[in-house]
Amino acid sequence: MIPKCYLLTIILALNLHNIHSYVVLPVNLLTKENYVSEYEANSPKDIMLKEFANSFYTEYEIGTEPQKVPLIIKQKINDYVITSANPMTNPKRDYSKKEMYNLSDNFLQKYKFFNESLSSTISLGTCKNRKPYDDDFETPLAEQMCTSTDTVLLYENVDLKEKVSEKEFHFDLVRNIKDNVPGILGLALTDEYRQTSFLSVLQQKKLIENYNWFFDCEKWDSTSGKVVFGALPHEVYPDKYSVEEFYHDAKEGSSNYFWEITFDKIYIKDKEFSGETVGLDLESNLNIGSKEYRKYLESNFEELLGEKCFNDTFKGYDEDNDLTTDYKFFYCKKDEEVKNKLNSFLTTISFHPKAANFTFELTNDQLMREIGDYIFISVVFSNHEDRWKLGKQMALKYKFVFNPQTKSVGFYVKPPEDQEGKNDGKPEDSEGGSNALVIVLIIILCLVVIAVIVFVVICLKKKKESSSELKDSQYYDGKDSKIVP
Repeated sequence: MIPKCYLLTIILALNLHNIHSYVVLPVNLLTKENYVSEYEANSPKDIMLKEFANSFYTEYEIGTEPQKVPLIIKQKINDYVITSANPMTNPKRDYSKKEMYNLSDNFLQKYKFFNESLSSTISLGTCKNRKPYDDDFETPLAEQMCTSTDTVLLYENVDLKEKVSEKEFHFDLVRNIKDNVPGILGLALTDEYRQTSFLSVLQQKKLIENYNWFFDCEKWDSTSGKVVFGALPHEVYPDKYSVEEFYHDAKEGSSNYFWEITFDKIYIKDKEFSGETVGLDLESNLNIGSKEYRKYLESNFEELLGEKCFNDTFKGYDEDNDLTTDYKFFYCKKDEEVKNKLNSFLTTISFHPKAANFTFELTNDQLMREIGDYIFISVVFSNHEDRWKLGKQMALKYKFVFNPQTKSVGFYVKPPEDQEGKNDGKPEDSEGGSNALVIVLIIILCLVVIAVIVFVVICLKKKKESSSELKDSQYYDGKDSKIVP
């Protein structure tokens, strides 16, 4: 039987594991000059196209000596690849036509492609070429992939002040990649490449305990922020979020590859639309609407179209279906009279999920965006798809948590006050709040360690005293060699 003091020591030691491990990467928004556009600069079509494509990237440090490589964060693929600065010999695929990204000279002057020959810790494995076929359903991300490991530098706190070095960290070194980007960090729902995804590698290296991840930005249209892996917001920011308020919409067994949430009601103040499963798009400032909502807008725009309001289309690359398609959009000249009319029917759109008694909202000021001389409607309509897909106005406004292992999207039924501004799921002074949390955790850890030491000392002392008492209470009888109590 385990003595009580030892049992308590074990319990206290196990409590050390309640301090959550997670990894944090800083993210920045890729500027508009880095996207493919066939339209005149700053024209309505050009503006909408560059609102449609709106990706974050992280500054990734890899190799010895460390090289800074920008990896584009993608939620629709699971590839975790870094492009080699050394080109492929005799490439067979022609990737000269760029689909989405056309990185500017300014961007490429700031960063360089990863040169594996300059790293003393690189380990290159097998390189495989993906053969070209005319009937490919989907073009491979890159023609050549080499299984590799190297040393990387990662943050393990939200302050982003001190990095840890992780050796033999897996990634795929690639050559001849689509759009000639320096690298991709994919966070898709699909099981494809699960063992080599960034989240899987983090867990294999025991840097995280689970597959949860979320973006941590001050507001939905922030140009910078963080992405947190391996923790839930209430574990990172316990003063802002509560585990009791956390719900998730699971898609166990789902064959769909994209992040979605099911809403049983979608409505505005005087009209209800059909409930449906809605996609969440963290890479766009626009929302794709259903045909029902399109008809509603068209009927209300009839009297405005012409001199001051217009509808048009732009061609955008649909990564979900790997094709370029037309998107219809509405916009108006800046005018107070027009704005008043728009306000009369562009009212808040409410989305009520099946999973919880809570309503998510696209508010009037999110539906109308003033850019340059125009007011743009942030809901556009796909030429080939009839379903809602909500962009950053929804996906970053609320603190959604994604988990590819459970195929679930989590959320909190009581978001922090003023989601659009000063309190968006983290303290207003994030550095001060984070430092306070670290200090509290250090104090707790010290107290636990002290308690463990004290109990071990007490146990040893009691054991010693018991041994001495036993020895004192025994004596030898001179007539025989038995110990007689």
